[in-house]
Amino acid sequence: MKFPSALSLHRLLDRVAAAFSMLCAAHCAIVPLAMVMIPALTLALYQFKSPLHGVAQWMLLSHSFERAFAAVSLSLCLMSLLFGWRRHQRLIAFAPWAVGGVCLALGTLTAIAFIPFWHALFLFSGGAAVAWAHLLNLRLVRLERDQPRAHGPLMATVKPGA
Repeated sequence: MKFPSALSLHRLLDRVAAAFSMLCAAHCAIVPLAMVMIPALTLALYQFKSPLHGVAQWMLLSHSFERAFAAVSLSLCLMSLLFGWRRHQRLIAFAPWAVGGVCLALGTLTAIAFIPFWHALFLFSGGAAVAWAHLLNLRLVRLERDQPRAHGPLMATVKPGA
């Protein structure tokens, strides 16, 4: 039985988390359009007597869903960045994560969350920045794997006879 390596698990985690962040950004871009359609969606859910009516309304109207989505996205990204940092030792991938975290916090936790335009703008920007952090992290890990640096803690070697 072949077990996956730590690097392949990291790549999988990074890709899943990047996809989750992209979904977050798409969600934040589409929700303002869905807000226009809420009356029609509500009518459709009532007319077809959908058992998922309550869940659908909660997902469309609840800020707690967005907060949970943002928290999971930021947490996955941070874990993935830490795994990648252990490999490439570069902090630059944390910059878009921090910008994304600030945008997501502004869009979900402040009074801006109740102004639809700014809410959508900050959440979309935050989700895109977190996705960018994942993609940058994947690239840095790949570059380190393909062209390891000759210095630093990962490539330290002892010369024979020294």
